[in-house]
Amino acid sequence: MTVTPKISVNDGNLVVHGKTILKGVPENVVFTPGSGNGLVNGGAFIGATASHTKSLHVFP
Repeated sequence: MTVTPKISVNDGNLVVHGKTILKGVPENVVFTPGSGNGLVNGGAFIGATASHTKSLHVFP
């Protein structure tokens, strides 16, 4: 069995399997679909772009 999560960032919303998880997602948040084979296909990396190459943000 293969599980394919459906994850996207649309109109400022983070949506997973058709459910809005976060609203008001900033425009600098980027979504990169994962690639690979395994039990879970369709994973993703969610990150953010910054104007300075040495910007660091730590989230608890």
